[in-house]
Amino acid sequence: QGTTTRATSPGEILQPEEVRKAAPAVRPEGHEMKCNEEIPAYSSVTTNKIQIFAQAFYKGKMEDDDEHWWMYRIEFKNTGMQRVQLLTRHWLFVDATGKTTEVKGP
Repeated sequence: QGTTTRATSPGEILQPEEVRKAAPAVRPEGHEMKCNEEIPAYSSVTTNKIQIFAQAFYKGKMEDDDEHWWMYRIEFKNTGMQRVQLLTRHWLFVDATGKTTEVKGP
């Protein structure tokens, strides 16, 4: 089963889903798999009738500091009847090497 890649123009940034589709198949026991499922560029969970959706977008590599930059889209949907308010946030970002970055705040 081969993969196809699309031609990119200089400076064009592929999104995670495009990279994933162009990547070779992974072994089920490989580090790319979790619970025998691919780890997608998005996640969705519902807790206490609040639906939370998060999606990552790769923004490219910064020339000045050699770091990779990402943008995140976070959506909340109240599926219950009770009014709710977001009071604080706590995000954990884990990179491919296992390095964890924590963000907390209002």
